[in-house]
This record gives sequence, C-alpha cells and structure tokens, in this order.
Amino acid sequence: MGRALATAVLDHGHRAVVTARDPGRLTDVVAGHGDRAPALALDVTDKDRVAEAVKKAESAFGLIDVLVNHAGYGYLVALEEGEDEEVRALFDTPSSPWRASRNRSPPRWPRWASR
Repeated sequence: MGRALATAVLDHGHRAVVTARDPGRLTDVVAGHGDRAPALALDVTDKDRVAEAVKKAESAFGLIDVLVNHAGYGYLVALEEGEDEEVRALFDTPSSPWRASRNRSPPRWPRWASR
C-alpha cells in the first residue's frame, strides 16, 4: 500500500520523500521523478534515523504537509510464545509515525484555516 500511495502521489505531480530500509528497492518508484522524489534509507524503529529523515525531508521540500507511515510486518507466532525483542519490534514499527511527527516543524496551516 505504501508503494502504491507513493507512486500515485508522484504520478500526480506532487513531491514525496520515499523511504525504506533498503532505498535500492525504491528505484522503480522514484524513477523519472528527479528531485521531486528522493529515496532515503530509514528504519522507523530507530529514533535517530527518523529524526535524520525528517531533517532531510524538510531540507529538500520545506515543511512536511502530510506524513504517511506504512511500515509493518507479520509475526507468525502467538505473542506469548514470542521472543521479547521480536514482540517489542512488532509494536514499535507501526507506532513510529509519532517519532516523525515529534521531529518535524510545526505544520503550515492555510490562511483560511484561521478564520
């Protein structure tokens, strides 16, 4: 779903910072979009990497208007049977948007929103 959203955003002429643990897997998504689509390496469970990615995004495009996180993975055992570290990662990965939101600049509200 994240790949499809990034592709749609870029195909409609918008800009997007596209991230993955391995940005080499994003070449098909960003191909042909030039500076409108930088691909960055990002492990969303690493707060320092999240802060770095936010800074790079704001450096490239200014303030972040929309933030989408579609990181996640399946864990095919009952939680009671899982290893503590693996279970923690299962919960940390999808909850990572707050890390990025906390690191970004305040949103730009359109002038009409304050009326």
